[in-house]
Amino acid sequence: MRSFLSTLLTKYRVQLILLVSLINGMAYLILVPPWQHYDEPGHFEYAWLAANLDHWPLSGEYDQYMRREVAASMIEHDFYRGMSGLPNLLEINKPVEIGIAQTGDLPAYYFLASIPLRIMKFTDITWQLYCTRMVSVLFLVFTVFLAFKTSCLVFGDDHPLVWMVPLFMAFLPALVDLMSAVNNDVAAIAFFTLFVYAAVRLNKKGVNLFNLGLLFAAMVLCMFTKSTAWLALPLGGLSLIMALFKKKWLWVYILLGFLAIIMGGYVLMDWKQPAPALFYASSDSVVPRAIKSENAPVGENIFIQTGQTYSSQGFYHFLDPNTFQEHLGKSVTLGFWIWADQPTMLHPPVLELEGQTIRFREENLEVTEQPEFFVLTTQLPEKGLRLWLRTFAIKDKDNRLYWDGFFLAPGDLSDMPGIPQYLDINGDTILWGGTTHTNLIRNGSAERIWPLLSSKLFQVLGSQINVSTTHIWSIFDLDANGWYYRSALTHMFRSFWAVFGWSHVFLVGGKPYRFLFVVSLLSLVGLVYSLFTRKDKLEGRVVMLFLTMIIFQLAVVVMRGAGSWLNYTMLPASRYFFPVVLPVAIFLVSGWYVVFKILFDIIRIPAKLQALFFIFSLVMLEIWALYSIYQFY
Repeated sequence: MRSFLSTLLTKYRVQLILLVSLINGMAYLILVPPWQHYDEPGHFEYAWLAANLDHWPLSGEYDQYMRREVAASMIEHDFYRGMSGLPNLLEINKPVEIGIAQTGDLPAYYFLASIPLRIMKFTDITWQLYCTRMVSVLFLVFTVFLAFKTSCLVFGDDHPLVWMVPLFMAFLPALVDLMSAVNNDVAAIAFFTLFVYAAVRLNKKGVNLFNLGLLFAAMVLCMFTKSTAWLALPLGGLSLIMALFKKKWLWVYILLGFLAIIMGGYVLMDWKQPAPALFYASSDSVVPRAIKSENAPVGENIFIQTGQTYSSQGFYHFLDPNTFQEHLGKSVTLGFWIWADQPTMLHPPVLELEGQTIRFREENLEVTEQPEFFVLTTQLPEKGLRLWLRTFAIKDKDNRLYWDGFFLAPGDLSDMPGIPQYLDINGDTILWGGTTHTNLIRNGSAERIWPLLSSKLFQVLGSQINVSTTHIWSIFDLDANGWYYRSALTHMFRSFWAVFGWSHVFLVGGKPYRFLFVVSLLSLVGLVYSLFTRKDKLEGRVVMLFLTMIIFQLAVVVMRGAGSWLNYTMLPASRYFFPVVLPVAIFLVSGWYVVFKILFDIIRIPAKLQALFFIFSLVMLEIWALYSIYQFY
């Protein structure tokens, strides 16, 4: 019997792992109620239209009958529990509300997801949803299989990590949950994992026609699936270059990094029309520019703000919480210089405190062609964590506003005589009425600048760039925006392990993610130890390739929510990070393997029991996750 089990686990290990992934995927498919995944109704609608129309669905296209069926199913399965209203199933003149439409997204996933729907056109809509979910589960099995094949290349066929890495992915709750949903993230993860396998194969087995073809095919699939997998394009070039220069790959990597910095700094960035540092806007077309001016009232630079379509398209500045917290509940004074090309009326700046608008005055400002100094006073609320200054725009694209010398000082200074004296070029300190005042606004005279992305880059990528360059630079403004990056990384960590539904279903228990954080730290300790002592089989080229994938994907994902602070703060979930789940899994499991092998060898636990401990831990994590979902719904 023991010999039979040993043979089974050795000879059929990949089949067993794939069976486990299939069973786990089916468990989540059945347990999670219909429509309870990220934007699942909209993704299903796209696949349904692809199966039922005589042409490929166009952006904004819909079928009213289908939408009624979906909305009715959502009501039937208690989707709107806790919400204020239900969709109107009798709607005629506009689409029945089922959530955000996805038509217009890249087509690869929806073409494949539509295949079972072409066969089952006349079945119940909920049954069609489950059939489409099954396509996603098959993507999960395919992804786990690729993890196994990649692990064989990285560690060798006989190393325990060959089965440990794919088994970890087959049990990772958040991954399995996502890959049992109708969502194009599923294909993005699978095809990027194919790209990871192709890149590793190219570097391990050399450059030949098959390996190049596989890499190119994976890159094309990623390109036509979702933008979260687009890093395959530049990383594909990197992996090819590293494969061509096997013996000198490190020097080539350093050279490429140096060239990337130069290209990013001088080719992709516009230094001729920079923006004032620490000031933000919703898009680069709205961002003010900082230019030198002989007429600057303060320092050498001034702000230039062009006319916009809407008056709300102004710019804003976050205040450092460490400087304004002590002034909550007290009066503050805002001062600035302003003028325009042509006389105009302008809504005065306001302060925003977490959704609460604090006005200085109701009347518009009368702006002339000559620089004029304005002083406005208001009182801050008693409580608040995030405070920002917001300006407005003029609705005249043939006119421009000029600003300079922004300051926000504690107290009511409206009765002060004359005009304040700025004691330094940045306007950080002012002297007024014989008293010095600290300016709560940083860089109020636009002396410090940062570049914007080149307009040519926007012309090439168009709507795929959905953030302003200023939001990217917010990483250098941690005094004001550090809270976002801490919150984003925390949410990404939790959603990497086990956050379900629409990011509203969490693991049960008291502070469960602290335990997972400790477990992750153990892996990090083991990984660092193994890399420095060479206790692993990770080749340097592969390590650098994986690290590059992880770092760039992490940066792109974290920046997704940058700039959403003014309304509802969007914290990025790990579903956008999961395209690099295989490199992360390899690092995580490698770290655990080193740590627990050392510990178990010390207390002389046999290798088979060590393997059982790993499997048992994954099973317990799975039970914990499934119970959490069951209890919530």
